[in-house]
Amino acid sequence: MFAVVFGITGVALALLVGWLACACLGRRFSWVDLGLGLVVFFLAGIVQNVLVSPVALALHGAQGLSPLVPSSPLEAIYYGLAAGVAQEGGKAVAIVLRSRRLDALAVAIATGSGFAMAEILYLALGTVSSHAPLSLAVLAMPLWERCSAIFFHIGSALLIAWGLRARRFWLGLALAALLHALTDANVSLMAYARIVAVVPFESANFVYSLAVLAVALILARRVRALE
Repeated sequence: MFAVVFGITGVALALLVGWLACACLGRRFSWVDLGLGLVVFFLAGIVQNVLVSPVALALHGAQGLSPLVPSSPLEAIYYGLAAGVAQEGGKAVAIVLRSRRLDALAVAIATGSGFAMAEILYLALGTVSSHAPLSLAVLAMPLWERCSAIFFHIGSALLIAWGLRARRFWLGLALAALLHALTDANVSLMAYARIVAVVPFESANFVYSLAVLAVALILARRVRALE
């Protein structure tokens, strides 16, 4: 039951935030690119595993992969960069290809929303066997964390689209990848330092992700005003 409620609620949030972002920019939500975002999530996951697994195996062996705890700050930062490059690079490829026929901003929002939705469904499937009692308290933290992820994935995709529209594509992609790497590296660094501070971290991550989306929307509105 937890997996079902979590999945449905998370998907609804991803759609709602994507629709609101489109409305803010005066764009129509692209259902095709929503589906593309779902596909990109899994392809980016493969690329990320290719970047991470050889390093993790060399440093920890097969027994250290689950859970994967970095043995140094440098390793933690590398994992963050691998996530940023793989995931934002995947979004960038989709946005560039689709933007040849459609508006890049609309493509980016739907792609980011689909990416976030796929991540939610993947996590929901991973909790199917969970027997935790369903309650608002049990759902609150996972949904709070996912809401931050939705903000970030849409915001980072919009930064890439802004770069494409403003003829600063590599700047937009670099910003998205580095901002993504910062979040993931922090998670890895907390694991390395054995720090368990869920509420403070999720509070900071929520504000951070919302700020990324807000800045991306501001930049997108500015580039749209130049049409």
